[in-house]
Amino acid sequence: MKPWLQGTQCVGEKGQLEIGGCSTFQIAYDYGTPVHVIDEKFARQRMLEYVEAFEDSYGYSHVSFAGKSFLCSAWCYVLEQEGMGLDVCSQGELHVARKAGFPPEAITVHGCAKDREFLEAAIDYRVGRIVIDNLDEIRVISNLADQFDVKQGVLIRVVPGVDTHTQAKISTGAPNTKFGCHIVGGIATEGVREILDSPNLVFGGLHSHIGSSITDFQGFYDQIDEVLQFARAIEKDFKAEIPEVNIGGGLGIAYLPDEQVPTITEFVEAICSHFKASLEKYEVASKPQLSAEPGRSIIAPAGITLQKVCVVKKIPDGTVHVILDGGLSNNPRVVMYDAKYHMFLANRPQAQHDMRVTVSGSHCETDLIREDVLVPHDIRPGDIMVVQCTGAYGHVMSSNYNGTCRPAVILVNDGAANLIVQREEFDDLVYRDSVPARLLK
Repeated sequence: MKPWLQGTQCVGEKGQLEIGGCSTFQIAYDYGTPVHVIDEKFARQRMLEYVEAFEDSYGYSHVSFAGKSFLCSAWCYVLEQEGMGLDVCSQGELHVARKAGFPPEAITVHGCAKDREFLEAAIDYRVGRIVIDNLDEIRVISNLADQFDVKQGVLIRVVPGVDTHTQAKISTGAPNTKFGCHIVGGIATEGVREILDSPNLVFGGLHSHIGSSITDFQGFYDQIDEVLQFARAIEKDFKAEIPEVNIGGGLGIAYLPDEQVPTITEFVEAICSHFKASLEKYEVASKPQLSAEPGRSIIAPAGITLQKVCVVKKIPDGTVHVILDGGLSNNPRVVMYDAKYHMFLANRPQAQHDMRVTVSGSHCETDLIREDVLVPHDIRPGDIMVVQCTGAYGHVMSSNYNGTCRPAVILVNDGAANLIVQREEFDDLVYRDSVPARLLK
């Protein structure tokens, strides 16, 4: 079996998988397993592809990275160097960006339950835009902007009522979604009215997001149509300009070798073409900036997870279980979304992978990673399994379940392997604990 490789991955002279010019086997040895590895050059290439495709296809555009998919201090520096914006959806993500010195004007603040403390922190840092998710936020932001004596830029997140037929747990634009202000029923219109009436807010435009892992463009076309019809209504009702339309993110990737998905450029070209046609069709007078917030489609293919084979066990029904030292705690997407990943041995990628096994994690429950995985017939403890395309929602969703320490994150580029997130130590599992005095008696 020829290994399915991504980005800078190749089989090195020693017959081991390399990424970013670094041996994956050496990374596993130096930093322990499980360990997340990010291919910096490949990620930067994908960022640039987005920026150039929007520039070529529409011109007046802006691309921000969805921090929820992957975020740490070093990554903020990479984003800034590539001219990317950053969208954050929690006060914690904002704190990471601020500690890294990420330019506040390039930050977009999201969140469906932003409390006053979060909003105050955002305005205090002078973030560029806050995306309003409900009417109550408008009053709080207006009040805080007055206290800080600033004119706060805001967008309003509208619900286009689009069913994308993606996984239900990652669909965000359907009529029953918890996110945003619904166009149907007039909530979004009332939101725009309140923003325009506030002397402390600057109406920046319309935001919408319909979901994740989407590979069929029709959902995006429907989203654009609904949002631009609403934009035209706002122009008519309020004599207001629409400075920006942000379509969020959502482009899916290939997690398995046989999956066929659009390229970034194909996606952007299709979206921009439909956007321009719809501006004309619905007679939108404004010439809005077209913005997007990709995350998964940039970082997922650029990331891998290395995990050590701990146990190879054949049970009476003939099933062979391969148990790794990672699993649910370093990637819960398999359990949450029934996600499928491609995997093979990093230390022996060119060996004949001809035995079907069930790969599981080490946690105290089923912790299934994937069934029917092809591995060499002589797979053994100590082999290193690579799980492809884990750059998105691996590191950021990791946990301490079963008292596991969250993995390190390594950034590789041109032969350099740099630690950007340290592996937790066992003492980290108890550093927040507190024992009441009465229990010490």
